[in-house]
Amino acid sequence: MDTPQPAQSKSWSIHTRPEITSKYEILRRLGSGAYADALQTLQHSPNVVVLHAYFWSEDEDAVLVLEYVPTDLGSLIREAKTEWENGPDVGEIKRWVVQILLGFDACHRNSIVHRDLKPSNLLISAEGVLKLADFGQSSLV
Repeated sequence: MDTPQPAQSKSWSIHTRPEITSKYEILRRLGSGAYADALQTLQHSPNVVVLHAYFWSEDEDAVLVLEYVPTDLGSLIREAKTEWENGPDVGEIKRWVVQILLGFDACHRNSIVHRDLKPSNLLISAEGVLKLADFGQSSLV
């Protein structure tokens, strides 16, 4: 009769697991730490990207696990220039502006200054919700 062998555990990187990378955006390099602090403070805002978890890797880099958001405003603008005859609907543009302002209102109510506003840092979810991202340059005032 064969003796059962203990199960072997495998080491794996979260960066290569499709069940993780398809659901979350994984970023390396936290910088000064303000990024995670700002995101934790702003978790109640629907117009700020969600921080699911963060931890330090073996080489002492910070790893952030953020909600997956499929596109950004910069990509949408580039697409609009080449593929859309009349550009985005005016109503859609107004909705984006309101959502940007709601995201910044949440930041300012919590004494956070984003300091890196640009179209590529304004993510748009599959549901059309615009979310502020990339708080690497942010500061608490």
